[in-house]
Amino acid sequence: MGKTTLINRLLACNPGWAVKGFRTFMERSPDPDLIGAVYIAPIAPSDWYRKEEARAGIRRLSGMEAFPVTFDRIGARILRESANADLVVMDELGFMENDAQAFQQAVLKTLQGVTPVLGVIKPASTPFLESVRGSPHVHILAVNRDNRDDLLLTASRLITAAVHSFQISRTGTRHQ
Repeated sequence: MGKTTLINRLLACNPGWAVKGFRTFMERSPDPDLIGAVYIAPIAPSDWYRKEEARAGIRRLSGMEAFPVTFDRIGARILRESANADLVVMDELGFMENDAQAFQQAVLKTLQGVTPVLGVIKPASTPFLESVRGSPHVHILAVNRDNRDDLLLTASRLITAAVHSFQISRTGTRHQ
């Protein structure tokens, strides 16, 4: 089970939560020189989102090309529109965002807020990723082959407690 699968399972166990945020995904290319295109998309359906405008990068056999303007335009907007969520998902943060300053600011602002965040962080070390890891509200759960099945229970407990506490603080009641 990978990180995205873990997130999907956790969200499936809590269908009553208002979940917003983003996912990145890759579509394979038939071009032999390309591995595929990477896109960023909102978790929740959105009227304004157009996949053809959300290509965040290209993976080639020779390496990766990132499009920071896509993160700044699409990714930052997704995070700004996540204000009324019970949980914000960031799947995933990595090195492609190195030059996306508006997106980085939106991520850090979201992490400083009160809404719980469930994210995936690539193991790379960049100034941006280190600032995410160093955020006072961030708890890192490292996923590997040996712990990935047990981690669902640990992550579920942490996230469920955070979401329920947030819901109570916001409304005085817990949503199912």
